Amino acid sequence: MQIILDENQFDAYQSDLIRTLLSQTCLSLKEIPQLHDVDKETLDDICENIVFHFCNVLDGSKAINADNANVHLCFTPDNGETLVTHEGGGWSHEYVFGAILELEDE
Repeated sequence: MQIILDENQFDAYQSDLIRTLLSQTCLSLKEIPQLHDVDKETLDDICENIVFHFCNVLDGSKAINADNANVHLCFTPDNGETLVTHEGGGWSHEYVFGAILELEDE
């Protein structure tokens, strides 16, 4: 499999990832009985915060400890033919806040 550097395609995949994570996280939160009475704005805030912190790890902004070493993850989408990446960590966490409003418009 080929690895390509393509910042524009990488960015498009990050945006798709954010929409998917927000959508799936919101669906999951709505299934929790204890949250059924929580207003939509609060539920959206909870969802965005969860996805934001997850993306900090995925972007490499927050290291994980694996085998007593600090490891930074690297989001590398696989489109079936190539792995798409760019130099440096991701920035998907920057897209999280406010993106939930875009989902409602779709």
